Amino acid sequence: MLQVVASVARLAVGLLLTNSAIAKLRARAAFFSAVAGYSLVPVRLARSIAFAVLLVEAVTGGSLLAGLDPFVVCSAAACLLVLFGLAVSWELAHGRRIECGCMGAGSGEISWRIPIRNVLIAAVMVASAVAAGNIAAASFFVFPSRALVAEFLAAAALLATYAIGVGYRALLLRARALERIRKELLLP
Repeated sequence: MLQVVASVARLAVGLLLTNSAIAKLRARAAFFSAVAGYSLVPVRLARSIAFAVLLVEAVTGGSLLAGLDPFVVCSAAACLLVLFGLAVSWELAHGRRIECGCMGAGSGEISWRIPIRNVLIAAVMVASAVAAGNIAAASFFVFPSRALVAEFLAAAALLATYAIGVGYRALLLRARALERIRKELLLP
């Protein structure tokens, strides 16, 4: 039963990543612009980084759909989702409201729902990797042990959750400080 649930999860996330990559490919200019809007990305490298994101997302999604080594591919998908969540958290923590670029053109502005959703999907991918239970190495990537990878992914998920929490707290503190200043300016 667990294997069936893990397989369905892999297919669902594979479809999500593949559809996202296709949407970004169809609206390349809008996606490149959205990537350039992230402060973590140097403007002169935005086009190259956007292309790399598009490629990694398409390969990861396609690999999930093709059923390639579930342990390796689910681990890669989890890391990808955590990285996306951290990038969005960084922007939100710094008070920036930019175009997400998550699903190509018209994705809307970033919000705290995105990193929370990504951490949850990454957790499902980690569970699917563990459920796969195999450790057959792809020709380009060899894991020394399943336990080491599981510990790394758990640490990455905890770090992402912490970063999201810190960012959200910073945003709340900033809002409270602005509210105090506004009240002080309105008092006689």
